[in-house]
Amino acid sequence: MDKQTAPFAQNLQFLTQTAESVAALCAELKINRQQYNKYLSGKHVPSRRNIALIARFFSVSEKDFFIDPARFRRIYENSNRLISRAIQGSFLLKEHAVRLQASSGEFRSFLGVYARYQVSSIYTNTVLRSILRLYEKDGFIFYYYLERFRSLDNPNSVAFSFKYHGVCNFVDGKVFLVDVETRQQNELTFAVLTPIARLPQRLMFGLATGVAADVFREPFSTRVALTMLSTGSLRPGHLRLASSLQPDDPSIPEEVRLYLGLTREECGRMLRGTG
Repeated sequence: MDKQTAPFAQNLQFLTQTAESVAALCAELKINRQQYNKYLSGKHVPSRRNIALIARFFSVSEKDFFIDPARFRRIYENSNRLISRAIQGSFLLKEHAVRLQASSGEFRSFLGVYARYQVSSIYTNTVLRSILRLYEKDGFIFYYYLERFRSLDNPNSVAFSFKYHGVCNFVDGKVFLVDVETRQQNELTFAVLTPIARLPQRLMFGLATGVAADVFREPFSTRVALTMLSTGSLRPGHLRLASSLQPDDPSIPEEVRLYLGLTREECGRMLRGTG
């Protein structure tokens, strides 16, 4: 470990402790776990592309990875401490945090990886299948999901993608999801879902609200459906399922098709508006 790799490795170790797991982190970053372990040990420094990916994931500056580890820890620990102090000082925020923790126990049977379906707010006559992971950490239920849109010119390539991170609350049999888009950092989305524990498949149906990522940036609301793919961690095979689909795509489950209102002629309904 030389003078360049030592600070990077120590700072990465500090940040990695805050992740759900190294396996889930590597799956989302699409970085081989053995390679990531070499970054942690200081045997290798990532390429500029991978440094950018890791920095974006943890919301840190790329150049800060190479500063003195003690200074790095002070900067990012102080940031977390200020947030924690703000929550402790606000009765409403503190009460909400307590409720979030209290609801986690009731919802553990629904933790896992889901296919998330909705009518696309960007492409017309298109269904968007994203991949969502619900997991527990420090007594809270968190989630993240990835959207990928196929290129209109080349369906075998991805035109653009979005990633959302959020927190889940389970109240009176309903699932409330609130998240932020972490790549463009210009949107919050909200969803209210009703879980259905009809074994062997776990389903959720509800409504989602957000802002379309097109030139008009219109608010929208549409039906959304979740089907559980597996328990446990996200795997590379799950990520390959994230895509934009035609309404008659045979991989869309029939219950999802009925709930979204998909037919061969129509791709469900979406409420849009700027007012």
